[in-house]
Amino acid sequence: MIIDDAINYHKRKGKNRSNRTVIREVLTDVESSLRFKYVNMLGCYGAVLKEALTATGHASYAAKIPALTLYLELGAASQTMIQLISLGLSRHTAHVLSSLTINRDMDLESARRFLSRLTPETAGLSPYVADELRRVLQSV
Repeated sequence: MIIDDAINYHKRKGKNRSNRTVIREVLTDVESSLRFKYVNMLGCYGAVLKEALTATGHASYAAKIPALTLYLELGAASQTMIQLISLGLSRHTAHVLSSLTINRDMDLESARRFLSRLTPETAGLSPYVADELRRVLQSV
């Protein structure tokens, strides 16, 4: 929708820009805004919230605040995905593999065990994902 709106805007204004150029500019703008502005703002909000919870005697709640800025930076949607990425998998492969488990809160050791139980040949993975999994399994 954002990309379509940008393309239509340039057409209405009579600007001679290729759709590829507009798409690239929109994606660059979104990424820079997300990575810089919103990640920083969310980080500040999280720090203030944790401090307020700790100061009011609710430190246990502060410890449960998810690492949203890390999720945004890595493009990950769960702790499991972050651990899979930290083991050397690409974001795409981590996403595919994390969809094979219901555990969204794996720690590093749990992620290692999960990967070691997977068999690339029988897991129904694309050749690319299977090759990447084999490579990481050799080093884990």
